[in-house]
Amino acid sequence: MVSFGCHAAQVTGVTWEEQSPTSSISKRVLCHWVLEDVDYTNGGITITYPANWFAVAPMLQVSILLKDHVYATNDDFTTVVTANSASSTTVRINLNGAEAATNDVTVHVYALANP
Repeated sequence: MVSFGCHAAQVTGVTWEEQSPTSSISKRVLCHWVLEDVDYTNGGITITYPANWFAVAPMLQVSILLKDHVYATNDDFTTVVTANSASSTTVRINLNGAEAATNDVTVHVYALANP
Protein backbone atom coordinates (compact mmCIF):
# COMPACT_ATOMS: atom_id res chain seq x y z
CA MET A 1 0.00 0.00 0.00
CA VAL A 2 1.27 3.42 -0.90
CA SER A 3 1.00 6.16 1.69
CA PHE A 4 1.25 9.75 0.59
CA GLY A 5 1.93 10.93 4.13
CA CYS A 6 -0.94 13.40 4.05
CA HIS A 7 -3.93 12.49 6.12
CA ALA A 8 -7.50 13.05 4.98
CA ALA A 9 -6.24 13.50 1.41
CA GLN A 10 -7.88 11.70 -1.47
CA VAL A 11 -6.04 10.82 -4.66
CA THR A 12 -7.92 9.55 -7.71
CA GLY A 13 -6.75 8.22 -11.03
CA VAL A 14 -7.50 6.22 -14.10
CA THR A 15 -5.44 3.25 -15.21
CA TRP A 16 -5.62 1.47 -18.51
CA GLU A 17 -5.52 -2.27 -18.01
CA GLU A 18 -4.77 -4.60 -20.87
CA GLN A 19 -6.68 -7.85 -20.82
CA SER A 20 -5.68 -10.80 -22.95
CA PRO A 21 -8.59 -13.17 -23.48
CA THR A 22 -7.98 -16.70 -24.71
CA SER A 23 -7.84 -15.44 -28.29
CA SER A 24 -5.03 -13.26 -29.62
CA ILE A 25 -7.20 -10.14 -29.27
CA SER A 26 -6.27 -7.66 -26.56
CA LYS A 27 -8.28 -4.70 -25.41
CA ARG A 28 -7.81 -1.83 -23.03
CA VAL A 29 -10.26 -1.25 -20.20
CA LEU A 30 -10.69 1.98 -18.28
CA CYS A 31 -10.08 1.35 -14.59
CA HIS A 32 -10.80 4.06 -11.99
CA TRP A 33 -9.18 4.02 -8.55
CA VAL A 34 -9.18 6.03 -5.31
CA LEU A 35 -6.55 6.09 -2.58
CA GLU A 36 -7.25 7.81 0.72
CA ASP A 37 -5.44 8.02 4.07
CA VAL A 38 -7.61 8.99 7.05
CA ASP A 39 -6.88 9.24 10.77
CA TYR A 40 -9.31 6.88 12.48
CA THR A 41 -12.28 8.36 14.33
CA ASN A 42 -14.22 6.31 16.88
CA GLY A 43 -17.49 5.32 15.20
CA GLY A 44 -15.78 4.49 11.90
CA ILE A 45 -14.59 6.45 8.90
CA THR A 46 -16.49 6.95 5.68
CA ILE A 47 -14.78 7.69 2.39
CA THR A 48 -16.95 9.32 -0.24
CA TYR A 49 -15.98 8.83 -3.87
CA PRO A 50 -16.31 11.44 -6.63
CA ALA A 51 -19.75 11.44 -8.26
CA ASN A 52 -20.18 8.64 -10.82
CA TRP A 53 -16.56 7.50 -10.32
CA PHE A 54 -17.53 3.85 -9.83
CA ALA A 55 -20.46 2.09 -11.52
CA VAL A 56 -20.66 -0.59 -8.79
CA ALA A 57 -19.06 -1.09 -5.38
CA PRO A 58 -15.27 -1.14 -5.86
CA MET A 59 -12.81 -3.82 -4.78
CA LEU A 60 -11.02 -2.71 -1.63
CA GLN A 61 -7.65 -3.05 0.00
CA VAL A 62 -7.66 -1.69 3.55
CA SER A 63 -4.61 -1.44 5.78
CA ILE A 64 -3.68 0.48 8.90
CA LEU A 65 -0.65 2.35 10.13
CA LEU A 66 -0.14 2.27 13.89
CA LYS A 67 0.43 5.66 15.50
CA ASP A 68 3.11 6.40 18.09
CA HIS A 69 1.16 4.69 20.86
CA VAL A 70 2.73 1.73 22.65
CA TYR A 71 0.87 -1.51 21.99
CA ALA A 72 1.36 -4.93 23.55
CA THR A 73 2.83 -7.57 21.26
CA ASN A 74 -0.41 -9.53 21.50
CA ASP A 75 -2.73 -6.62 20.59
CA ASP A 76 -5.03 -7.63 17.73
CA PHE A 77 -6.20 -5.01 15.22
CA THR A 78 -9.02 -5.94 12.84
CA THR A 79 -10.36 -3.92 9.93
CA VAL A 80 -14.07 -4.29 9.21
CA VAL A 81 -15.74 -2.89 6.09
CA THR A 82 -19.23 -2.12 7.36
CA ALA A 83 -20.54 -0.66 4.09
CA ASN A 84 -19.30 -0.54 0.50
CA SER A 85 -21.12 1.02 -2.44
CA ALA A 86 -20.31 2.85 -5.67
CA SER A 87 -20.52 6.15 -3.78
CA SER A 88 -18.79 5.45 -0.44
CA THR A 89 -17.09 2.96 1.87
CA THR A 90 -17.25 2.81 5.67
CA VAL A 91 -14.51 1.13 7.71
CA ARG A 92 -14.36 0.32 11.41
CA ILE A 93 -11.17 -0.64 13.26
CA ASN A 94 -11.27 -2.98 16.25
CA LEU A 95 -8.53 -3.41 18.83
CA ASN A 96 -8.73 -6.64 20.85
CA GLY A 97 -12.41 -7.06 19.97
CA ALA A 98 -13.52 -3.54 20.92
CA GLU A 99 -13.57 -0.47 18.71
CA ALA A 100 -10.27 1.37 18.43
CA ALA A 101 -10.03 4.88 19.87
CA THR A 102 -9.88 8.05 17.81
CA ASN A 103 -6.39 8.59 16.35
CA ASP A 104 -5.12 5.11 17.32
CA VAL A 105 -4.31 4.38 13.66
CA THR A 106 -4.28 5.85 10.18
CA VAL A 107 -6.52 3.93 7.78
CA HIS A 108 -5.38 3.45 4.17
CA VAL A 109 -8.13 2.58 1.70
CA TYR A 110 -7.40 1.68 -1.91
CA ALA A 111 -10.56 1.29 -3.99
CA LEU A 112 -10.31 -0.14 -7.48
CA ALA A 113 -13.12 -0.34 -10.03
CA ASN A 114 -14.74 -3.76 -10.07
CA PRO A 115 -14.67 -5.04 -13.66
